[in-house]
Amino acid sequence: MLMDSAALSELLEHLIANWENEVVEFKRGKDGFSSDDLGKYATALANEANLRSQGRAWLVFGVDDKTRQVCGTSYKEEMDRLQADKQQVLNGTGSFTFRDIHVLAHPLGRVILFEIPAAPRGMAISWKGHYFGRAGEKPNVHVSAKIAAATENKADYIRTRAQDDEHYARLLCDYLGKFGKADRAEIDRLLTDKLSDALSPEQKQDKISNLLTKLRRQERIFNAGSRSKPEWRLAE
Repeated sequence: MLMDSAALSELLEHLIANWENEVVEFKRGKDGFSSDDLGKYATALANEANLRSQGRAWLVFGVDDKTRQVCGTSYKEEMDRLQADKQQVLNGTGSFTFRDIHVLAHPLGRVILFEIPAAPRGMAISWKGHYFGRAGEKPNVHVSAKIAAATENKADYIRTRAQDDEHYARLLCDYLGKFGKADRAEIDRLLTDKLSDALSPEQKQDKISNLLTKLRRQERIFNAGSRSKPEWRLAE
């Protein structure tokens, strides 16, 4: 629904007076704010609005989240670029986007209010296949158990949640203890399918590389081969 300047000013005052909660987020909104972060916040706020039986949520650019003062934003000052965010979010969710994007010419600077509809009842909205909820100042990386239980995405919660590094370290060390050695291809086969489905193939490769580096630095494993053809073994 279109809102005039007076209505937007009143809304902004109300949101600031009640400050941040799980369905309202304030950002300075610099021009370089990424579309990926925008999608994460939009879906996290939509999911939280659903859980709290709220009809909508708000992401507000142009307000300092520390001083609670309007500071203005230079984010996408061309209206066509700003409105294109609707399509970008739709592309990342497949079926969901902002209800509207409002721009207020506040005396202290330009303010953008992204109006976000609540996720449909009984569902959670994903961003590029990942589920987000909001707790504190940032969206959580994966769907929380609370969101999963409330939105009937329990299977997605199990599939996308991440184990800690020690879980994967034990799997690798047990493998090396049993078979004596492993090259990178064998380690990939061991771990890749066990990593969170929320990770892309490239992210899974990076996680395995980081795990090997961490275990080597902890002197739990060592490379008995070469840099180009590693052969990993348990340290004595």
